[in-house]
Amino acid sequence: MVVRHYDRVGVLAFVMDQTRRAGINIEEVQNVIFEGAAAPVGRIQLALEPSPDLLARLKTGNPDILGAGTACALT
Repeated sequence: MVVRHYDRVGVLAFVMDQTRRAGINIEEVQNVIFEGAAAPVGRIQLALEPSPDLLARLKTGNPDILGAGTACALT
């Protein structure tokens, strides 16, 4: 899963909490902050494919999240 977000406190914690609530294990996390950028990209390796419901909750549940999707379809 890929999450584009503002570099703010609690954003990744929200993503991880929502993923836990969906019953999906997180296997690996990488948060890439580009030089001078205010909006990093979090790459999160999951044990299962994220459901459309989880992606929708991520997109609408936190105003600091700009987009969430699979690596092939980030929206």
